[in-house]
Amino acid sequence: MKKLVLMVLLAGSVTAYAQNRVAKNVTQHGPALFNTAQKSIEPSIVRSSTIIPSTTAPAKHQASKRKGSGNHTQTLCETQIGSAGNQFGTAFGPKTNLNYNRDLNTLTFIHRSNDQAGWPNTANILYDISTDGGVTWLIDQGPIYADNTNILRARYPQGGQYNPPGNTDPANSYVSAYGPSTDGTNWTAHYKGSTQVGTTTQVQSTYDFATTGLNSVVPQGGCVIKNTGDVWWSGRGDDGTQVTYNDTVVLSHGVWNATNHEYDYTFDKIYVPVKTDIDGGKMWNNSAVIFNDNGDIGYIVTLGNDWVNTTDILDSAIGIIVYKTTNGGASWNEIAHPNQNLVDQMLLNGGFAYMTSSQLDIAMDGDNGLHIALPVVPFQPGNTIFLGYQYASWGLFDFSTTDDLSWDVCMITKPQTYYGDFGIAGSTVDPEIQEENRVQISRSWDGSKIFYTWFDTDTAIFGPGLNNFPDARSVGRDLDGGLWTAEVGQTEFSGTSGDGNSLWGNVCYYTINDGTNENIPFVIDVMSNNTGEFVNFYYEGCASMSNFVNPGNCFLIDGISNPGNTSAAFGVSANYPNPYSGKTTVNVTLVKSGDVTVEISNSIGQVLSTSTYKTLNAGINNLTIDGSSLSKGLYFYTVKAGSESVTKTMSVE
Repeated sequence: MKKLVLMVLLAGSVTAYAQNRVAKNVTQHGPALFNTAQKSIEPSIVRSSTIIPSTTAPAKHQASKRKGSGNHTQTLCETQIGSAGNQFGTAFGPKTNLNYNRDLNTLTFIHRSNDQAGWPNTANILYDISTDGGVTWLIDQGPIYADNTNILRARYPQGGQYNPPGNTDPANSYVSAYGPSTDGTNWTAHYKGSTQVGTTTQVQSTYDFATTGLNSVVPQGGCVIKNTGDVWWSGRGDDGTQVTYNDTVVLSHGVWNATNHEYDYTFDKIYVPVKTDIDGGKMWNNSAVIFNDNGDIGYIVTLGNDWVNTTDILDSAIGIIVYKTTNGGASWNEIAHPNQNLVDQMLLNGGFAYMTSSQLDIAMDGDNGLHIALPVVPFQPGNTIFLGYQYASWGLFDFSTTDDLSWDVCMITKPQTYYGDFGIAGSTVDPEIQEENRVQISRSWDGSKIFYTWFDTDTAIFGPGLNNFPDARSVGRDLDGGLWTAEVGQTEFSGTSGDGNSLWGNVCYYTINDGTNENIPFVIDVMSNNTGEFVNFYYEGCASMSNFVNPGNCFLIDGISNPGNTSAAFGVSANYPNPYSGKTTVNVTLVKSGDVTVEISNSIGQVLSTSTYKTLNAGINNLTIDGSSLSKGLYFYTVKAGSESVTKTMSVE
């Protein structure tokens, strides 16, 4: 299998984030099937203070545009908001950084700062805010997180707005950010920061990987829970090289600390084992986490392969793996996954096998149903994935379930182009970025309606090829009535900066109801010249959706259980962090619910303490071991459940 390593330069020209991106050969293109190591490194370049006007497309991507008739006239609805020093804060898949709070009628957009002024601004995380539902904006506020020492450089921000219970004044709310940071050579920590709206004082800190034992890089998907304000982020666990997936998904859970005005984070490693491909890499791409409005029911969705049946074609393809919690994340269980091969009933390719791509977005509706939006493309056996994906041979789909056994599969659309290819391979000034359609899900505040937004190039205007002149497109779904809207071009022919230039769109999870329509808030980037230079962000405020009159292209399929998955057996993880002082965590996987005891012994076998955990759930449970009374040294912990027993070592420092 051929693999392409994308090298993008970090300030300091050093290795950074290993990102699963697009593999390709000379003439054909396709998604990365396995865990292709592609290290994205930010550019070290001289900044220019000259900005191309916002109505001008990037010079190297110029093409003729037809303006006039279209679904919307958006000139009065597009607002230029903040800016960033380059493209690498919002690239590589959807981010949770545009948020809406209906109680405050407030939108916040979190982004990296414009580093044209040089250090320390390049490490700052800022936000733009509208307190009137997107009509007017204050831009480049904050910082939320600032590095005035040029030591921990903040990257890839996720985050949201915390509103204290009963508050109706935006000035009494807080904006928070969370993401990875680098010391200029390696990814070393996760940063967090928060600031009260309208102030310039931030509360911030970092969680070193050496202390937490996480070895997790970029959080890839997450959510802000509506009724509690808690935040959850999901990321890849790795083997310490920051390249290879190590069969764990790392969950970061933030609970608001009203005294310190910041989120306090705890971390869990959820065991999600996947198969190894013929090149020795893990068959894994991305993950995301979502919770319902109350925060008790949640899902982790991973794109990977843990199929047991080695004779099935699915054994060679990436598909959807789903874990569920019903107790607020205390334990997780794998549920039956959908068979993506059955989408051939809608694509009509003559019985092809299919695989998922490397990007996804997930949501939960008002009935606690899970929705997974992602591309599904034809798969060719023999690990040959370089197919020329032609129009109508693949599509964007929503796989949804309410009972964890059966799946409702709906085709969202058949895009005209598969992915965009921006920048120049090997360039240190204009590094290459390859992006898929970035399909994202929004929902109405009550969860009765779901909306899908993606970014596609109109080949009738720009000609056939890659998705290098994307426009935002959306379709809506009324879950109560079972009807859909027509597909709507949100930026096409608008005469605005977004026309054919809606790059790296960030779509809000919640829509804004104006009494008649549900409006989908989203932000696009507009590059000045290339991926490594200054970008402007534009808020698009007229993506109005209504008129649910069309039947959807949907059908029901049974889920496929995976009883042979090793996560269904009794298991005990290594403790993390290790070594530690104070407290450490161990993941215990149970086949069925029951009591668990944990014994701590010293090096000569003396039992120092015994703790009993009553009636734990089947699945993965996260147990905290208190070692604050232990002196520095090597110890053993023995976990017992029924007739099962596992002993492992830990170190106290």
